[in-house]
Amino acid sequence: MDAKTLLRSGITDTPNLQRLMRSAVQAWKAHVCMVVEPETVRAGGAWRWVINDGHLGLRGSDFVAFLAGSRKDLHAPEKYEAPLLAEVRERAARFAIPLTSIRMLMTNRSIGYDAPGEDVTHDPQLDGISAALGQEEGVVEAQALTPTRVPLRCNFVSRTASPPGARALVPYAELLGTTLRLILGLDAEDAAQLENLLDTGEPAPAYWEQADLFDG
Repeated sequence: MDAKTLLRSGITDTPNLQRLMRSAVQAWKAHVCMVVEPETVRAGGAWRWVINDGHLGLRGSDFVAFLAGSRKDLHAPEKYEAPLLAEVRERAARFAIPLTSIRMLMTNRSIGYDAPGEDVTHDPQLDGISAALGQEEGVVEAQALTPTRVPLRCNFVSRTASPPGARALVPYAELLGTTLRLILGLDAEDAAQLENLLDTGEPAPAYWEQADLFDG
């Protein structure tokens, strides 16, 4: 059982899909995660796994995070406003996500700051850069390290994240966890939901029965 088989099954959203993904999230791998705003916003409730238009995603109250083995498997991304450097640093610090490079944009000027392999989140030099730019610099992209130190290029304008190398794959749990915590400003409730969903400790099922996925 893998993601391609699941997508060919024709299901969309069932309780058994939630149970399957609760274990598969630790074992299945993807190359890219793209976060989009859904057409309709749900008021509260638990996050759910969904399959929309042939794409597997995790849906929260005001976002859907799609996962795929290749960038070409997803729709063209929308463009979003770049968050300020202070916001990105706060998210990285709150969730202990090391940032090894940051690319900022100020009007029509791009500024890069990096230290390969080292966490630059708390560098005092960034404070000086921010002060010199009037604290109005938007972060276009940052390279973050997952819990197992896999580098992810996180683009805040397209809200996409992927590891270097067209064929590189990352477990869903690491790709989703790092992407959502860094790209979205998760509140305490959403952060707890994400932690509960990803940190299951359950093994992936050795087999599956397609009929079960359609059952309520």
